[in-house]
Amino acid sequence: MESLKISAAALLLVITASVTHAQSTGPSWKRSESRSTPALQLFHANHAINLPTATMLRRQTFEFEIAHRFFPTIESGHEVLFGLDGPAAIRFALTYGVSDRLAVTLGRSNLNDNVDLSIKGRVFELASSSLPVLVGVQAGTGWNTEVLGLSDTDSRAFQFYFRAMINTMFAKRLALGLVPAYLYNTNVRSADTEEIITLGVIAQYYVSPLLSLMAEWDPSLGGDDYLHDPVSWGIELETGGHFFKLAVSNSTRLNPSQYIAGSDDPAGGRYWHLGFSITRLLKFW
Repeated sequence: MESLKISAAALLLVITASVTHAQSTGPSWKRSESRSTPALQLFHANHAINLPTATMLRRQTFEFEIAHRFFPTIESGHEVLFGLDGPAAIRFALTYGVSDRLAVTLGRSNLNDNVDLSIKGRVFELASSSLPVLVGVQAGTGWNTEVLGLSDTDSRAFQFYFRAMINTMFAKRLALGLVPAYLYNTNVRSADTEEIITLGVIAQYYVSPLLSLMAEWDPSLGGDDYLHDPVSWGIELETGGHFFKLAVSNSTRLNPSQYIAGSDDPAGGRYWHLGFSITRLLKFW
């Protein structure tokens, strides 16, 4: 309950600050076309539910994210409001667009107090009316600072990952993405160093400029100590500088190094969890 209060307070602070800024400087926070906007954007947001897209932030733009995955399952019923009573895995993240082709993200999840630092870049684009292609890469590290029996200075507390994002779009409405990923040190509790390769798949259909339906799946292609394939689906609402996502998933893991390692629960049946994320675009200069 305390974590939910902290999240609500942080969200209120961000909205208040952004509204005050917009009133004093004009609508610079809005997603708008300018000469600094990359020529090709397929997915509207820089990530779907958990998996990243090749979409980039504009230069000198910040994005603040709050995400929740509730631990009680939907099947838990109305007594826990289908999981919304919590507790929950929570992620806070801040991304900065260094340029139109490069962004840096710092995030934190309360699961193992995992701190995530990543760099994302655009490496290739092909503008086409029939089959546009956008390719990006992401490299990062996860630092697990609170694992029972493991010091946060131990090399076992660190995970490293690399992902590529290959995006295309059909009929200007259906965006598709492939996200091959490699994770080093899959299980921080294991005495042996384990690795895994996954191939994420994203599909997002834009019903209107404000509403879209999305789904993603991140199956394993081989590796050690893999759990279950994360599967998620939901809706995305886009208004100005906000993205609001409502999701159902079998995974409660939010930070990349934890999510790539797989879900604790299989997809289907009684293992679905509710979740949401809210992102806010901010431009201060």
